[in-house]
Amino acid sequence: MKGVAVAVVASALEILACAGTSSTVNSNSSSTTPSTDTATDPSTATATASGTGTGTGTATATDTSSEEPHALPTACAAGGGDVCTPPSDFVDRLCNRNYADAALSLMAKGTPFTRVFLRGKVEAWYAGGPTTRETLAFDEEVLVLRFRAPAASGIVIEGSAGSYDVMRWNGNCFTLDGSQVTTKRPPRPKAAPLSFYKFGEKMQSALLANDAVRNAYQRRGRECKGATVGEVTLACERADTALSAAIVDFVRSGGTLAPPARLP
Repeated sequence: MKGVAVAVVASALEILACAGTSSTVNSNSSSTTPSTDTATDPSTATATASGTGTGTGTATATDTSSEEPHALPTACAAGGGDVCTPPSDFVDRLCNRNYADAALSLMAKGTPFTRVFLRGKVEAWYAGGPTTRETLAFDEEVLVLRFRAPAASGIVIEGSAGSYDVMRWNGNCFTLDGSQVTTKRPPRPKAAPLSFYKFGEKMQSALLANDAVRNAYQRRGRECKGATVGEVTLACERADTALSAAIVDFVRSGGTLAPPARLP
């Protein structure tokens, strides 16, 4: 009987020991698994970084109130030598999309940035980002955004004149070889065609304050009968060209412009 009792007691102790081991494993699993998921789950990490926590790191990552508001540059970027260009970070933003108002302001009389003129008709695009392929005209005026001098070492191409990133009057950016442009101003420099309807309301009002622009605008209204896209008559095309030319003449002569509706 004593042997049976001892066996029963031993079995009971073994069962209790097994139960205790199982409980310990489950407890460890439940405490370690969540911390591992939190550390490796990208969505959890993102929520922590952009949430409303009070940690110093979170405030630094999300606080943008100290950023200065964007403005049109009024001085040459440092290190440009004889070529006066806007700052490189501004150029990056400018060429990322079209800013018709800002382009007009940059081309205004009195801005310091270098202008160059096409030596011939050129089909071009922008090598630094979003682009359209357009044909630039002989004697067309463009504003220099960047200048890359010819390489002084390595593979040197004889006769290389470097390259330029430029902006047309319509605000689109392009990359040109230095041999395709000249700084010598032609007697009657051309400009890219402008669409009046791409300007902001305040800029349109400033342009229409000029008699020549207003007359050209009214003529375009009569000839085009309100059409802004699609097929139009030859008379409408001529009126559209005349309105674009009137705007360019007004800006070149120092006409007062409104602040751009959007800035890069």
